[in-house]
Amino acid sequence: ATADTLLFSADKIIGRWIQPVPGVDKEMQGFHLRKDGTARSINMYTLVYEKWALQHDTLLLWNHSEGVKDTTTIIDTALIKELTDSTLVLFPVNAAEGYREKYTRQPDKKGGR
Repeated sequence: ATADTLLFSADKIIGRWIQPVPGVDKEMQGFHLRKDGTARSINMYTLVYEKWALQHDTLLLWNHSEGVKDTTTIIDTALIKELTDSTLVLFPVNAAEGYREKYTRQPDKKGGR
């Protein structure tokens, strides 16, 4: 399959995905994608995720910012470059060529996903 025909299962992407906060490697941030289509921010207090959707190889994340004048809902759009049980690599569509955001799956506290 070529990169533009990849299909990802929503079941594989459900879970908590984290990465180091830029410049503060001991702190982690990310998002929690839930089975019911809702999404939550992890350690990002001004960025509030509302819901998510998967379209072929593209992850859509609806969000808004708290504590700012403009609370317009934004849809973050990112191509999924890699998805395994433990790794998620995204390419935001408005990012520079070659830029990647790498996330690691955070296990649920009860040991599963």
